Amino acid sequence: MPNMNKKTSPGQSLFNELEREILFKHFPKGIIAFDLETTGLSPTFDHIVEISALKMTQGEDDTFSTLVHPPIEIPEKVIAIHGITNSMVEGAPEREEVLKNFRDFIEDKALLAHNALFDIGFLAQNFSQLNLPFTSNPVYCSVKLSRKTFSSFPSHKLSFLVKKLGIPLENHHRAFDDAVACLKVFIKGLIQMEEDDL
Repeated sequence: MPNMNKKTSPGQSLFNELEREILFKHFPKGIIAFDLETTGLSPTFDHIVEISALKMTQGEDDTFSTLVHPPIEIPEKVIAIHGITNSMVEGAPEREEVLKNFRDFIEDKALLAHNALFDIGFLAQNFSQLNLPFTSNPVYCSVKLSRKTFSSFPSHKLSFLVKKLGIPLENHHRAFDDAVACLKVFIKGLIQMEEDDL
């Protein structure tokens, strides 16, 4: 099982100097790209099975990544999408422990997700169910920026955007890989936004 919070410098190797320069020009305090994998699409009835994040700052970059033990079984049709099986999450930490640690990890940093409404909806529902105070961090969405800066694209799904923009994504539908791809798409959007003077 991945470490919940790992202090490394992944951004140094995953992102080049131009990408970091553009990112920190718009987010000088840094930003956290994150992604969830779940048992289904409903924040009310489904549960988080994986949460990963990459915190990019001008100093040290950190990662947060863990499987989560859900209170229900993962349906086979969902396992076929993300590949996370019930046996994989059997010994994983419970969601309360994970969410408390995640809240500490994100601090007051800006959050970024691809189709952020989905991920934030799951977080909000889980925090509410556990009677934990929810975050008030600013939230950004790479889908919304893509629709604005790449308005001619026929799709704004992550799988389409990475191919169209030449971004590598080996393990689509695994949380950490999707979070990194989301941030790369977002940076491409920021670059395009500047070029178009939006």
